[in-house]
Amino acid sequence: NILGFSELLKDYGDQFTEDKKKLYFDKIKEAVFNMNESLEELLLISRAEEGKLKIYREPVNIVDFFQHIIDGFYPSLETHHQLDFKPQDQECMIEIDRSLMRTVINNLLSNAIKYSPKGGKIEVTLTWTENQVQFMIEDQGIGIPIEYQEKMFQLFQRASNVGTIKGNGLGLSIVKKAVELHNGQIQFKS
Repeated sequence: NILGFSELLKDYGDQFTEDKKKLYFDKIKEAVFNMNESLEELLLISRAEEGKLKIYREPVNIVDFFQHIIDGFYPSLETHHQLDFKPQDQECMIEIDRSLMRTVINNLLSNAIKYSPKGGKIEVTLTWTENQVQFMIEDQGIGIPIEYQEKMFQLFQRASNVGTIKGNGLGLSIVKKAVELHNGQIQFKS
């Protein structure tokens, strides 16, 4: 995409309207962002696989943390998606690695939206006890085929029902590694 659109701009840019040029520059910018995101994911999973991924915990109000991340999704939601956040209470202080946990939540929310192409409700529930914090993300998406479920957290695996939905098969592997570094567990139900 980057090469194609930049070649078009170089060779025919003087013939394009300003709107068309802006569209092509936006496509280039989006492709650079996607490529950078994929490279960051590859580096992260590579460090995790080599045992070099370190966790840096700090105290965080997990409710505010979730709310901030969720608020970032609202502007990009399609009109047919509804995102609801249901925390148990207004405050819960825990120690987490902000960067890793942001990656976890972003990946799971992105998947919930991406794999719910017809829209629907996406519900994020956050509960806790003295020893455990649990969050659940529930969507009304395409589901997970039975034959894929045992491979779901493996690198570069994508289910047979994703069709043309973009992805690289890294996100859930990263999520699982990050959750395990927090001494947590991840489960799913389709």
